[in-house]
Amino acid sequence: MARYTGPTCKLARREGADLELKSGIRSIDSKCKLSQLPGMH
Repeated sequence: MARYTGPTCKLARREGADLELKSGIRSIDSKCKLSQLPGMH
């Protein structure tokens, strides 16, 4: 089976929720800025 190895924070920001694609140990807020939409800088 194939595995998605692309930018997982981008997917989580687009959905606006933690998709648990990163490690489950640290919180998603320490890794990604969920308040910003992807592509909006």
